[in-house]
Amino acid sequence: MLAKPPRWRSHSTIYPCCATRDTQRENITSTNTESPFATRERERERHRLNQERYRARQKKRITDLEDDVRRLANEIENLKFELHGVPIGVTSKQTVWNVATEYFRLFQYGLSAGALHGYALSFLQKTMSPDVTDGLEYGPESLLENWRLISLLFDGIDVRLHQLVEVGEKSVVATTTTSITISKHTVLRVFPHLDSDGTGGADVVRWSPLSVKLRSRAITLRGSVRFDWDNKCERVIGIYSQSDLLTPLLSLLGDLDCVARVLDGALVTSEFRISMKARF
Repeated sequence: MLAKPPRWRSHSTIYPCCATRDTQRENITSTNTESPFATRERERERHRLNQERYRARQKKRITDLEDDVRRLANEIENLKFELHGVPIGVTSKQTVWNVATEYFRLFQYGLSAGALHGYALSFLQKTMSPDVTDGLEYGPESLLENWRLISLLFDGIDVRLHQLVEVGEKSVVATTTTSITISKHTVLRVFPHLDSDGTGGADVVRWSPLSVKLRSRAITLRGSVRFDWDNKCERVIGIYSQSDLLTPLLSLLGDLDCVARVLDGALVTSEFRISMKARF
């Protein structure tokens, strides 16, 4: 009689320990499985967060580089003055005319914290009274601080003297044009209310439409500066400047409501006076 063939046995019967591992793997896999849609959404959100952090870092690097470029440009202008041997003080008899002329020659390109700072302070102390005023602050140091702030907040400063006219017996009025560039740094520092979070921080992800219109634009302001003179001490006792910021902004933005939104909360007035809040 023929022997019966052996009954077929499953893999799990022969290797029960393997069956246990397979079952465990299936359970773990089924537990950790998520829908393809959920996986895509999770990956998309992680990618979005990574992109935002990357853009914030890049914008901070760009802002830092722009600050470095601005400082270097100011240093170059200062070195030009030193190269050509600018004399300290007014060399001839001190009058309101030559003081005003030297003032505009000195501050034509603004002021940085570099080589020209010492000469500028010496000039102001020699030609201005100790309590000279610009209508808001007093003393030569305050005048210099105002120029320092303007130079830090705006790029491409170029102040041109067009005419000096005598007014009364003790004053002269200068007619000027001032060219400036509104850089990204300017928008962040002077118009902080125009960025996405209204803080003026460097990590701006989104810019408002108004800030986009302002960035990297060069404008020219027409203005005047009045020098009041004291014949007894032969020094300037008052220096009052104003420049029309409203007109070029209106030309740039095309709407008075937009101009009002730009200036409302800005650290500069419509007469191009730096706010006390900007004094850092």
